[in-house]
Amino acid sequence: MSTGRSEDVETAFVAVGSNLGDRLRLLRSAAADLDRAPGVAVEACSSIWITAPVLPAHLAGHSQPHQGEFYNGVLRLRTTRSAPDLLELLLEIERRHGRRRAESASSGPPRPRTLDLDLLLFGELTTSGPRLTVPHPRLGERHFVLEPLCELVPDLVVPGRGASVRDLLAALRRRDVDPAPPGASRPGRLKVPPEQWCPPGPARSPKT
Repeated sequence: MSTGRSEDVETAFVAVGSNLGDRLRLLRSAAADLDRAPGVAVEACSSIWITAPVLPAHLAGHSQPHQGEFYNGVLRLRTTRSAPDLLELLLEIERRHGRRRAESASSGPPRPRTLDLDLLLFGELTTSGPRLTVPHPRLGERHFVLEPLCELVPDLVVPGRGASVRDLLAALRRRDVDPAPPGASRPGRLKVPPEQWCPPGPARSPKT
């Protein structure tokens, strides 16, 4: 198992999302910021999917604040950063784009977000803590994560899950046959192909 040490070159997957402002511009800007950061190279991007905002299950019955649809995608990175260091970079990029997680993490219904950057996978690392949990704990519950992730790595076995991304997505689709439980996400629709929002360059090494 990978230790996530900074001297290792790891493959990481990051979910990106926005439902406020110029969403496509925000996602392009976030991907560019990541690609410019020392120790990071963007290798590939999924298509962008559009999904409706969903209330978490514990808030079923609350009114949903009016907000726009989410633009969601996934980036594949190569990085020499550790997992905690990469997470801090993601939070810093969110802040640069106007995201305030303290407000979004309140007990009420979720507010519109200028930018969401979530660390989904980091090599073979499995860890759970107050600041960092990898794989992302709700990875298997979200169409807006699994659909774009499956575009990039359908056969990747998710560490600690014993199932591939393709299998997790198939299981989620089977659950869609039944009435959706509160907080369930539904499949989105394709909006923007990868080359139109995050064209990867030739194979690159992370910058020092």
